[in-house]
Amino acid sequence: MNDYEKNFGEEKSTMQRLLPILSFLIIVGITIYTAMVWQGLPDQIATHFNVAGEADRYGSKWTLWLLVGLMFLMYALRFINPKMNKLYSYPVKITEDNKGRQFELVSSYMQVVIFESIVLIAFIQWSTINNAIDGLDHLNPIVMIVLVAAMLVSTVIYVTKSIQAR
Repeated sequence: MNDYEKNFGEEKSTMQRLLPILSFLIIVGITIYTAMVWQGLPDQIATHFNVAGEADRYGSKWTLWLLVGLMFLMYALRFINPKMNKLYSYPVKITEDNKGRQFELVSSYMQVVIFESIVLIAFIQWSTINNAIDGLDHLNPIVMIVLVAAMLVSTVIYVTKSIQAR
């Protein structure tokens, strides 16, 4: 193990420090919101939406807590992320010369993906709750497309930087 691997994660960028805080605040916020409106929700709510944002499956309101649990699980992944660098697939061959930078890039990328996923799930949770309260059964497909597009853009940026740093 080289010095970089031993000390990996000690020097964090502003993004690497900020995203976990924002993720945590989003999770706590949506958890509190879910708990606050819980009693007013109908027993059956829309639990799945198609590409057009229309509900295509209904289920128990208890599924909302599964989404909260999923967000907390994803947040927990950020703690083991730096230790998993050797398990990821990289767009370039990892060598002694580039592994420090490649590990740094993949770690940052995973932090961004975890954050974006939490935002996406929180949006779905928030929309599902509000729709249940209002008696509606659809999500805004434009917001969903923007959130998924952001994830794709993050992936393109990561792959580009990784190739440049080979």
